[in-house]
Amino acid sequence: MNDLNLFSLHGRYFEDDENRFTANVLFMLSEFRSTFLVAFLERCGAPLPASSCTGIRIRFQVPHKSASGDVRIPDGEIRLDDDLHLLLEAKVGGNPLTAGQITDYATHLATSPARNMKLVCITQMDCFCIGSRKVSFDELKGEVEPAIVPAGTCVWLRWFEVLDILKSALQLTPDQIKKDRRRIANGKSVAYGRRIGALFLEEVETTMYDKKEIDLLPHGEIEDVVLAVQNGWFMDVALRHRVWFPNNLGGRAARYVAHYETADRANPNPSQIAYIARNRTMWNRITIQEARTVPELQHVFSDPRVIEDVAAWPPESKHCIVLTDEPVRLREPLQLGDKRFLARIMPGRFVSLPLLYNAHTIDDLY
Repeated sequence: MNDLNLFSLHGRYFEDDENRFTANVLFMLSEFRSTFLVAFLERCGAPLPASSCTGIRIRFQVPHKSASGDVRIPDGEIRLDDDLHLLLEAKVGGNPLTAGQITDYATHLATSPARNMKLVCITQMDCFCIGSRKVSFDELKGEVEPAIVPAGTCVWLRWFEVLDILKSALQLTPDQIKKDRRRIANGKSVAYGRRIGALFLEEVETTMYDKKEIDLLPHGEIEDVVLAVQNGWFMDVALRHRVWFPNNLGGRAARYVAHYETADRANPNPSQIAYIARNRTMWNRITIQEARTVPELQHVFSDPRVIEDVAAWPPESKHCIVLTDEPVRLREPLQLGDKRFLARIMPGRFVSLPLLYNAHTIDDLY
């Protein structure tokens, strides 16, 4: 599906995703001042009561002259008289935040009469540079704190954190989104905030990487069971962390995965399907660096064994990653039958759940 919604249509007026997402975040902050804006400011270390948020000015790309005389345009500005002055700079993909940018914005903030100043940096990945050297955010903000602005002025958020704040503020749980979609399909009304929030989440997650909540997919867009072929390393990750890596980048999703274990000596059940699992969330076209920032995948990428192995993968390579329920062992694992060659053509094959249930050998799946 390639449907356009309020936010993707609005984005046609912007040159890139960076500006589009920032403008839409500012719109959401302005639209939901008593919930999203309050929660966002609290996360940034600038808490204000909901009553004060009605008077806040929220503006997109307000230009100012930098210390060098050049015109700088931060992505967003949030102001409340002499109480709060917040500048927002957002980055999408591998676009880095540089020392030049953060220095100019901090210098501009230092002239503000506001008692509470914040320079909020929102990034998709950990991309910070001083000159040509890649650095951590702590090292980058050390260029301006406390020399130009007080310690604690600079705040780093990742996009997933901003989305999590929005989800929490507007009560956007997967179950609620699913219920709202059913109501809409039945011609019923839903809460304005949840509907607008769900559209925004859909637009951001689809653009940054194609994220699918399996249970939310319409019946016609999903298969029953996909067959996956796993060597010892991938099977270990699937069993211990409930995560597997399909090789059909951009392919269709399935409700279940049946893991065929290769003859690898590291596999406990070689040349058979012994485990199936229910797929829950699918990320497509996502890099490992991006995946390491996804909250649902933190348990995988905190495993030293996993980190050591994926470190050798090309950082710019795109992957498909699926999070499942706990894999369930079949009472009678499916062995290869007479057609031994089927193991070579198995990856990515879709079968029905009844066919898998009634099969005696893997031959019966073909």
